[in-house]
Amino acid sequence: MYGIESAMKVVYVSGMLRTRLPNIKLSQPVSGVPESW
Repeated sequence: MYGIESAMKVVYVSGMLRTRLPNIKLSQPVSGVPESW
């Protein structure tokens, strides 16, 4: 099921961003993997 995998990936990426970049506030929704990766 691609939908579940996609949702879990978004949550995982969001968690990593929050952990690695606590000072930066994400005001825009993440549509995919950040360009920095």
